[in-house]
Amino acid sequence: MDLPLKTTIRPDWDTGLLRANASYMLFGASDERDRQDRLGDYYFVTWTDRQTDLPARLRFRYTQAKTGSRILERTMEYKPGRVGGVRHELFDFNGEKRRRDGDVLTWKLTLEVDGKEIDSRQSFLWE
Repeated sequence: MDLPLKTTIRPDWDTGLLRANASYMLFGASDERDRQDRLGDYYFVTWTDRQTDLPARLRFRYTQAKTGSRILERTMEYKPGRVGGVRHELFDFNGEKRRRDGDVLTWKLTLEVDGKEIDSRQSFLWE
């Protein structure tokens, strides 16, 4: 789920889940500067880890407004022998890096197990 947080004012949306996530991201911000640093894009990933005896990787490729067409990447690695089950991960783009590079424009999330692509999701504009 993509949660764009573009204002420090808690949203008045009809969807309770989006309002709750925005409130969660702003919780504990003690001043306006801290709230401004939390503005950005948050990508919540939920997946079921069934093959715990094999290495796994979440790969998040993306472009940002001020980086042109250059594709950037963040990854989360999981070693064999881990405890399986439902995992909840977060890719966040906020703070100084977001101010410098801009908002995320396009993205593709891939789950790889033992080097093989198992599943992927992408934004509408991803090529």
